[in-house]
Amino acid sequence: MKRTFLLIIALAATAAIDAFAQERSYQRDFPVNSSARFSLDSYKGTINVRTDGGNTIRVKARIYPDVDGTPESIHDVEIRENSSRNSVSIKVRNVNNDSGNNILPLVHWDIRLPDTVDLALTTYKSQVDLDVPAGRIDINSYKGTGTIRGVRNAFKLDTYKGNFKIEVRELADLDLDTYKGDIALDVWGAEDFELRANTYKGTIQFTGLVIPVENKRRNTEVSFTRGSGRNRLSLETYKGSFKVDFK
Repeated sequence: MKRTFLLIIALAATAAIDAFAQERSYQRDFPVNSSARFSLDSYKGTINVRTDGGNTIRVKARIYPDVDGTPESIHDVEIRENSSRNSVSIKVRNVNNDSGNNILPLVHWDIRLPDTVDLALTTYKSQVDLDVPAGRIDINSYKGTGTIRGVRNAFKLDTYKGNFKIEVRELADLDLDTYKGDIALDVWGAEDFELRANTYKGTIQFTGLVIPVENKRRNTEVSFTRGSGRNRLSLETYKGSFKVDFK
């Protein structure tokens, strides 16, 4: 019985070591100026962003195999960084381009940003959960998904078939372009804006304000101005959908 008990303990310890060995970690702190720009280019996984009142960008990452990948795949990527007080850029690079059937691992990002910085994300199919800073936001996602909260400045989203829920807390210039993704947009304080929207086979739905939609033979167009038209809202989709709720 004692030998069996010791064997169980040994197997459990081995499993724990194996699990640990199947992950890589990354952690860096970057002191920056208040108007700095942070950019991240990551292939797939998850991205969590939160803001605070400090002057340091804090980045953590956990690299682990995809469900169909191999433990060795965690060594097929490399994290490259380029930083100064005004700009921090991080990119995930594939270092095994000739691997053929290799399936790249997942990267889970946990990022803390000063509330005043600009943010740029480029991702293939990551799931995002973003409380964005007050700076300019630029997101390029092929087929990612997720939630984006707290937009207060110029905001741009370009996605092929990603599905996103976006909260605009303070209206500014918005540029949303999707091929066949579904976008839910909540807009607060929409007093002065010029809206231009176009879709070929997709749909556009507005609530909270009465906005005329012109259905043509091959596409749907929207042209609407409220107040001075100071902020420009551009919505473009081929066969995706926009659901816009003006609060």
